[in-house]
Amino acid sequence: MQSFERFNWAESSPDEQLEMLRKASPRQLRSLARRYDWKTYPETVLSWIMSQRCIDLGTAVTVFFNGEPERFNYIPKRDLPKGFHRTVRVLDNILLRMNSGYYRSQVTKPLPIDDRLDWWMDNQAQDARERRRGRWEIEKSVLVQLETQSGMVVTECERDEPEQANLHSALRRSANPVRAFKQRMNMAARAS
Repeated sequence: MQSFERFNWAESSPDEQLEMLRKASPRQLRSLARRYDWKTYPETVLSWIMSQRCIDLGTAVTVFFNGEPERFNYIPKRDLPKGFHRTVRVLDNILLRMNSGYYRSQVTKPLPIDDRLDWWMDNQAQDARERRRGRWEIEKSVLVQLETQSGMVVTECERDEPEQANLHSALRRSANPVRAFKQRMNMAARAS
């Protein structure tokens, strides 16, 4: 029997991959999900992985952005290029689960939140200001959960700096982009 670590994911069929996945530990499933190649079998394999209860919220966010949702966010369903319906369906399911609370935080492990989430939330806020919507919107409850999971605190800004300088200072010193994003939104609301 071939080991999980030596299994050839690139050259195996979806059925062979699923067979190997059913023997994997939760840690192995999360690790594979984060690095799975979306060009192979996302609907069959990633859908199965992402439906497992051991998948945490941080992994779900990473997998969602690995699927490059920005490519499809403003394309109506009927206008999707033919070969991408399955990819979009997987992205739909991941985001539905994220927003519904299906994926839980792993409090014992700090979450490295990447810049893609911050960028996405900036665009989502801009869309709201312009009264438009993309296909996928990440709920604020997801941000709260991610913030709790990361357990990091934004350094307080000096009070004598102008607001714009505070914003840049907070972002530079922030160990947590989610909190930095929220702080930026609060500062923008106060400025208007």
